[in-house]
Amino acid sequence: MTGLSERLFFFIYRFLGWPLLRGVFVIFGQFNVKIRKGLELRESVDGRAPWIKSLPPSPPTLWIHCASGEFEYAKPVIDRLKSRVPETKIVVTYFSPTYADNIRKYKGVDWVVPLPWDTPRHLNEFMDSYRPMALLIARTDVWPEMARQARKRGLVSILFSATLTNDSSRTKGPARWATRATLNQLGSVFCVGVEDAAVFKSLNLTDVLIETKGDTRFDQAIARLQTPKTIREDIFSGLSGRDIFVCGSTWPEDEKVLIEALRLVGPKIVGCIVPHEPTPLHLKELEVQLLAARLKPVRYSDPQAAEKLESENACLIVDQVGILAELYLRGRWAFVGGSFRKTVHSVMEPLAAGCVTFVGPLHTNNREALLFKTLKIRGGGSDSYVSVVRSSAELSDALTRLSALSDLKLEIKDCVRAQAGSSDRVVDWVLKRLQADVS
Repeated sequence: MTGLSERLFFFIYRFLGWPLLRGVFVIFGQFNVKIRKGLELRESVDGRAPWIKSLPPSPPTLWIHCASGEFEYAKPVIDRLKSRVPETKIVVTYFSPTYADNIRKYKGVDWVVPLPWDTPRHLNEFMDSYRPMALLIARTDVWPEMARQARKRGLVSILFSATLTNDSSRTKGPARWATRATLNQLGSVFCVGVEDAAVFKSLNLTDVLIETKGDTRFDQAIARLQTPKTIREDIFSGLSGRDIFVCGSTWPEDEKVLIEALRLVGPKIVGCIVPHEPTPLHLKELEVQLLAARLKPVRYSDPQAAEKLESENACLIVDQVGILAELYLRGRWAFVGGSFRKTVHSVMEPLAAGCVTFVGPLHTNNREALLFKTLKIRGGGSDSYVSVVRSSAELSDALTRLSALSDLKLEIKDCVRAQAGSSDRVVDWVLKRLQADVS
């Protein structure tokens, strides 16, 4: 019955589901720039699709797919593959074009192409060109025909750093049928946590290895901080004896709470606000709000920033992008933005930097926030490595209370390192399977 059910799903998907879905892309592409760009990237040039390439015989090729920003989960896997099997070639496909440039620039990626249309013909064109031996999918974005055609070719296949909750739409109604039929094409699913594994197992997949293997993003966060970018050390040189509170990827809803909390805690803590969108208008509005709270705004780009930050009630506004991780290394406390707006951004980097990390009430989308708020600070009573605050008063009280504790950086870093190692487990499984297939 299972085989018949799957065949029925793929018949419906191939002749009805996919044509309708592609039609939706075309319609919405008339109004959405990102969708339109995605369509354009997949157009043929001189009669050849972008995923068709004439390649000479080469060493083994591995295929890694990520929707977009999920490439962050793939980075440490790529690093370890290239370290252990340097001759291996890696082709990365993506769905959304927003992260394409970041993928192209990453050392270790040999080819980057948009994911072919999810049809047997287009996917086989791609696989005929690149001849992959394995398919590794980061986090999400398992397409039905992609998984099915890879299985037909005998590719080793794995979904890693996978998450799935009981309340996910993918486990309800007809979507459950589609999810089960699609995931059944894979060889293995490596889940982030035991709760995720339980949900995947509830789908009753057949001949699919489902195990809890952790999150590769921890490996990436640790590696990212081991080779930090250069920042203005002079800014922080005069702040000895004062704690730095780094507020990363903030939105206006977050900043309203943060600015009042900084006013309440006083000069013993220096605020460092890193807006998610540092546009000229937003930066100016931040300065006005800080002045209204009797705080002194100092821009990171100001040549006299170091001198100005030495005054009481100064607050640093970072008007440069790409250095948030390095700033977390300088902080004792951190706040992760989005959690007073809609959904919190990643808490991994501040935790990997050893910061006690605060989030607002809207944080349940983030697995790491949920995990680390259950881990209590040694000697910190009921306080956790990730603390949830719901107001400026709660935040200022927590900062004041935790300031009495000794530096917790080493303790938090050790806790993060305990979560690392998932990337090695993924690579071990893939290489062993490839070796078994060869023998």
